[in-house]
Amino acid sequence: MNALKKYWGYDQLRGGQAQAVRAVLQRRDSLLVMPTGGGKSLCFQLPAVVMGRLCVVVSPLIALMKDQVDGLVANGYPAAALYSGQDDNESERIEAACAAGEIKLIYVSAKRIASPGFVARFSACGVAAIFIDEAHCISQWGHDFIPEYRRLALLAKTFPGASIHAFTATATPRVREDICDQLRLRSPQVMVGTFDRPNLTYRVVSRNAGEGDEGRFSRKRPGKAGAVPYAKQVAKLINEVSNGAVIVYCIRRADTEGLAAALVALGVEAKAYHAGLDHGVREAVQRAFMHEKLNVVVATVAFGMGIDRSDVRRVIHANLPKSIEAYQQETGRAGRDGLPSTCYLLYHADDADAWRYLIKQSASGVDNPTLSAVIRKQQEVLLESMLSFAISTGTCRHRTLSAYFGQDYPRTFCGACDVCHSQVLTQPHAGIGRIVLRAVVECSPASEVTSIMDLLTGSPSAAATGAGLHLLPTFGLLHGFTAPQVSGILSDLSGAGLVVADEQSKLQCTPVGLEFLRSDDPLELPSLIRAKSRAARPPRRPSDFLKRVDERERLTRVEKNLRTRLREVRARLAGRRGVAPFMLFDENTLLALVRMVPQTSEKLQLVPGLSAAKIEDIGEHLVQAIVHFMEESQAHE
Repeated sequence: MNALKKYWGYDQLRGGQAQAVRAVLQRRDSLLVMPTGGGKSLCFQLPAVVMGRLCVVVSPLIALMKDQVDGLVANGYPAAALYSGQDDNESERIEAACAAGEIKLIYVSAKRIASPGFVARFSACGVAAIFIDEAHCISQWGHDFIPEYRRLALLAKTFPGASIHAFTATATPRVREDICDQLRLRSPQVMVGTFDRPNLTYRVVSRNAGEGDEGRFSRKRPGKAGAVPYAKQVAKLINEVSNGAVIVYCIRRADTEGLAAALVALGVEAKAYHAGLDHGVREAVQRAFMHEKLNVVVATVAFGMGIDRSDVRRVIHANLPKSIEAYQQETGRAGRDGLPSTCYLLYHADDADAWRYLIKQSASGVDNPTLSAVIRKQQEVLLESMLSFAISTGTCRHRTLSAYFGQDYPRTFCGACDVCHSQVLTQPHAGIGRIVLRAVVECSPASEVTSIMDLLTGSPSAAATGAGLHLLPTFGLLHGFTAPQVSGILSDLSGAGLVVADEQSKLQCTPVGLEFLRSDDPLELPSLIRAKSRAARPPRRPSDFLKRVDERERLTRVEKNLRTRLREVRARLAGRRGVAPFMLFDENTLLALVRMVPQTSEKLQLVPGLSAAKIEDIGEHLVQAIVHFMEESQAHE
């Protein structure tokens, strides 16, 4: 793991990454399905530098190539990219460096890697492995089919000495099988990560309608205040975000411009982004967003792959997405740093008609009539699944998404979606009652009320972790419930004779309670019925009832001020280097700096996420900023 520490500043891989890296090192063809934000890129970047031989990454977007290469080079990693529009001298220099063994990872497009010239030149370089990023684009059963990806089927023949590895964030079992078939993978190792993103809260709400509009975007000229009838609804959701960025997705290009203009009229600084804009305009908007100079973008799905700003706190779909795969991928751009974020879907039935028209137009552009018909039918099937997801109010959103991709969801209530919010407030509550009773049993013999509350809510407190509560099966199963709510449920269970308190106020399950645990009996909890009555009045903020724990909210005043100071330093250093701030270090590393307060270069090496090259480049600036800040803070005490 020396390379992991050297280039990325981490001591160990995340869950699922080690197996994927091992498959590459063993030169075994593989398919890795890992949700957005799970760290797929590291699974091919790390083994490439460990093997010390040239590896090729096939990527669908130039912007994606450039951003990833910029981030790697900033870490001292030997990477480069070849793409159209590049200066001939630069291309020749990169190719020569690959031949000389100076570059270990080269990014190219699907069209380039299939060209005879590329095959002729790079076959002599002894390519060790080929990585297909966004591999779902090769499947006609997927949500984002790209015809030119079909050329990649020849890779096994044109580079017989290279192992081939497919990577994607969204693939159903059928798409996974098709990817393996299309790429001619040889006895591939198929690895599927956990699709659930527990740090994301999903909410589907009705879209507000303007007079005579019934929820659809107005056809009025963009730029006029009030041209978009639900701009205030979107603006309200944006204004709830105190720090970080927001992406708003629309179906049509004109809608992005109209909504962006309406938001600006409401005082929200926002820019539109879609494929019909001038290239320079699009690049300027994306650059401003990635460099944290713009926090709100209203976009079509063209604002997609390669958008890996780590502090996106809210993704808002102003229209229905075209598929659950697209929804999973687009919402996955929220909370890439693992911190709590919210995804809103503003739904209206007319959105499906708009997508059907666009699907028909897109399929008509495929030359092969048979393939065109198959693609259209499949896209319509995917749209129907998304429509069912939006209108369903009976199943947890986290559970539905997990099931769609073929996985079980372990929790009874996620505590992080609109469906569970509603169901928690209805009876019967037998499932919740049994969860609380199990917690009482697990905490025995010292079942103190505070311990049970900490256990069920997943409290990160030192007392909870010190007592080992985080190791118990029921830890966090009622994540999102407040301590008073859990206390109320315990009172209900006591009143029903299922738990009893001893003279020291410690709780135990009664024989009746233990019998109830093994039964299918119904149960009403008055405390939750009362909560339902109170919840009939709209909360002041949508997240009041099941508010997620945010790491940042537990910072002290001094820590918050230090975080602000370090963000300013990061932005300044990134500006000088012409890279996005998160490429220097992300929010998790920022929080580690705030908590660890390293005031020497030696201490800085202990901070996760800071590579050796990064410490050599910016370490002195960080140490000076922290030392000066601490001196100022002590002087003001």
